[in-house]
Amino acid sequence: MTGGEFLKVIRFGRGLAYAVIIFVIAAGFIWGIWRYANRAQSHQFQGQVVKFSNDELELFGVYLIDGKPNMSDFANPKNVRVKINPNTKFVKTVLYMPTREELNTSKGIWDPAKLKQERQTGSLTDFKNTEGLGVVVKTPKNSMGNSMLVASEISYTVQIYPAEPLQKAP
Repeated sequence: MTGGEFLKVIRFGRGLAYAVIIFVIAAGFIWGIWRYANRAQSHQFQGQVVKFSNDELELFGVYLIDGKPNMSDFANPKNVRVKINPNTKFVKTVLYMPTREELNTSKGIWDPAKLKQERQTGSLTDFKNTEGLGVVVKTPKNSMGNSMLVASEISYTVQIYPAEPLQKAP
């Protein structure tokens, strides 16, 4: 191989090396965009009230993955703070529990779906002294992994028990 032929091989090899480097960078860029576009998103958080303050709730629960409600990370529940603003909508479901007579006739078995329910507009005052109350928080933006959420809607269920005692006094 002469000196001129050797220089042609080197130029060809350098061009090939540049092409490979550009290809790898482009492939990495496309892969990054694909990962970003297909990342898990959550616009809901389901949990229990741990603490309540004037305009904030602290919850312990899990993110509900958009479009895949059964694919939440139940093994890794998180504590999050939920900021409540004047635009936050409160949706309260009132569930009327069965009476003693209804429990006697059904042998103590009842289906929650068949109980009387009412949808009402809730309020922030509903959360006073309600540690452990289950809530679902909806957020306008993807909240996956965030420890501070801004709520657009908070929905929860309150159970109302009959006024009569379940057992007669002896």
